[in-house]
Amino acid sequence: MTDLLTPREAAIYGGLAPVFRRNLLREAREIRKRALWSADEMEAFRLKRFRGVLEHAQETVPYYRDLFARIGFDARALRSFADLEQVPPLTREVLREQFEALRSTAVRDDQVLRRSTGGTSGKPVTVLLDRDGDAERMLVNHRMYAMMGRPLGTPTLMVAGSPIDAAAWTTLRDRVKNRLFGIDVVSSFNLTPETLDDLAARLSSGRYRWVIAYASVFDILASYAERTGVKLTMPRIIPSAELVSTTQRARWREAFGAEVFEIYGSREMTSIAGETPDHDGLAVESDVYHVEITDEAGRLLPAGTPGLITISTLGERGMPLLRYQLGDVGVLTPPRPGSPVPLPRLSITHGRVLDVICCPDGKLLPGEFFPHLMKEVEESVERFQIVQTAIDRLIVRIVPKPLWSAEREAWLHERIREQVGAMTIDFELVETIETAASGKYRPTICLLPESEKRFRAR
Repeated sequence: MTDLLTPREAAIYGGLAPVFRRNLLREAREIRKRALWSADEMEAFRLKRFRGVLEHAQETVPYYRDLFARIGFDARALRSFADLEQVPPLTREVLREQFEALRSTAVRDDQVLRRSTGGTSGKPVTVLLDRDGDAERMLVNHRMYAMMGRPLGTPTLMVAGSPIDAAAWTTLRDRVKNRLFGIDVVSSFNLTPETLDDLAARLSSGRYRWVIAYASVFDILASYAERTGVKLTMPRIIPSAELVSTTQRARWREAFGAEVFEIYGSREMTSIAGETPDHDGLAVESDVYHVEITDEAGRLLPAGTPGLITISTLGERGMPLLRYQLGDVGVLTPPRPGSPVPLPRLSITHGRVLDVICCPDGKLLPGEFFPHLMKEVEESVERFQIVQTAIDRLIVRIVPKPLWSAEREAWLHERIREQVGAMTIDFELVETIETAASGKYRPTICLLPESEKRFRAR
């Protein structure tokens, strides 16, 4: 990243300035510079920024005001990030239970954006993000892609979620942005034999230098290429939403000739870390997030030791998240001496795994559809799990909330039927849903034998 911005990026940010009503070009340059700061410069910036958020939380967020008083923690006395170990971690369960108490009383409703997670933990949660920080989150995300070697405007195909979250990329504003950013979008939830042929034709054209999709979609495309012999041209790919194995990386390199760049993020915090061309872990966006590796009690683990990924937002004021545990397991290492990207590196060892559902008509439905769908009924569903037991049968396990009803079940049945076609869909109301042997919860499980899947997973 020798040049902070390409000429096209500068033109795009200049053109978007009136839409965002701010000087995006200046802000983009400032954000790109941060990634090149020395360790001392970055730490000073982070501490100053975070101390302000902590003091704000102590004064205006009821949950943290009471917690800090109870444990004797004074935000004004923060000297280093090591002091943060005194603060108990924040779990998704606590976030759901204490949502109102975690809101700042000094920030109005019109100053925040409400975001709900996709529910890959089985229990969707809602957070509030500062509306004023929307531009910074976008620019940090763009910087992450630029560090990968994908500057804004590079021809990119995104195989994205639809139709549940179609509004995220079909509004006029988003269509204009995607055109400026060089992104074409197709649905990942309509992968029939016919649409796979169409998608393969687009990928064979050589137009796209980058392809972004769920990891399971790349598995489906790899099986398609292996079965048909069609050459799919994907020089660089960015798998998202699921843990990527070394076996998958090797397979995708073989099938597509692709260089793989993994990203790690969540709907609560957007993009947290991304892989750089040295492929030495994922570079953490440490100017906006503080990442720790801890045990369940929040005790710090030595560098290089696997543990729970625990993250604090350094700039959010409407709902500061302090030592928030996403449920994934990883390893954190300090910046490499002499690295062109002097940021800490994160490696994910245990993350989200979602199986593909195989429909009787030949359609392959990525498991990510169901977390998106369940987000629509989070007021009546405590947890869920989808299990395919036969080519024509799905079991939908639901841990219900008090608002669960026959009408809600019928609505879900119809939405699922629209996607899977002629399958028997049985609902089971259960008290609990067990995790896998690894300790991770799996939202979708396909129990079909490999011979019936029409694609090879992982």
